[in-house]
Amino acid sequence: MHWKSPISPRQKKARQSKSRFKEIMIFFFFDIRGIVHVDWVPEVQTVNQVYYKEVLTNLRERVKRRKPEMWENGSWVTHPDKSPAHNTLSVKTFLTKRKITV
Repeated sequence: MHWKSPISPRQKKARQSKSRFKEIMIFFFFDIRGIVHVDWVPEVQTVNQVYYKEVLTNLRERVKRRKPEMWENGSWVTHPDKSPAHNTLSVKTFLTKRKITV
């Protein structure tokens, strides 16, 4: 503050502005050869345990169709983050019953 003089202009306040673009959430599932499954989350959808189980069901079907060698020998795994929807008991039970390795 000691470098300011009485005729210095006033400091402007930073203002937060809303983006003109809408946020988009996408689930990507990939392996070493490329993308296996993409799931676009609808704008009004909350990603909760019920929705995440639907995504995992779609992923299982996609792996069964597009990667039959991985499906048959069970060599595919998922690596979820620490999101609350990924760590619920119902999702963990879903993964265990369907023998999906995490």
